[in-house]
Amino acid sequence: MKLFKINKKLLASLLVGASTLIAFNMSATAESNFDGPYIGAQIGFGKTSANGNYEPGTSGNTAFSDSDSMSGLNGGIFAGFGKSINDKFWLGGEVAYSRSNADYSESDGSVTATLEQNQTLEIGIRPGYLVQDDTLIYGRLGFVKTKFDLNVTDGTNSFSDGETLNGVRLGLGAERIVKDNISLRIDASFTNYEDYSISDSATQEKFTVDSDEILFRIGTSFRF
Repeated sequence: MKLFKINKKLLASLLVGASTLIAFNMSATAESNFDGPYIGAQIGFGKTSANGNYEPGTSGNTAFSDSDSMSGLNGGIFAGFGKSINDKFWLGGEVAYSRSNADYSESDGSVTATLEQNQTLEIGIRPGYLVQDDTLIYGRLGFVKTKFDLNVTDGTNSFSDGETLNGVRLGLGAERIVKDNISLRIDASFTNYEDYSISDSATQEKFTVDSDEILFRIGTSFRF
């Protein structure tokens, strides 16, 4: 069951509003150690929970529903820009690309479904609070597109498809300047994806997946 519905228009409005706020405040406040453009790399561990539902159509198999999860490493690169709003509050925008090796299989009788999680493109905002000049606590609100591949086989028939799913990502993290313009960060996030269904036109078999992801990452940034 979805915890919330994906509203792309609302998220787009929030992202545009955040970018406008950064622009209006660029010359209004003194710079912090976290201001300006940056690039970086990150690696982490993710766990994706998937609720699967199989409809047999005319195949003669038995319908079933099951819940399972898949775990795997997640790594990628990111780039962004941030600016202090006042002495304590900071706001940044970020884009990221990552890949995951998570996969899982679930089966019932002769029917087996295999799900693989691949690449993700993410865009979002990071509102933050400067605990100290070199320490930032931040939240994360973003929109992601993740590629999933789903394959279903019933022993005599199989069908598969790849789909890029939209998701909303929420998270919390902390970042600390460790040397000049280099910082380290750690964060945790939750992503709610839209449903994903594939079907076979000959037998009318259908498999639907509803998935959510919990992701923990550490990263390093270089500001210039």
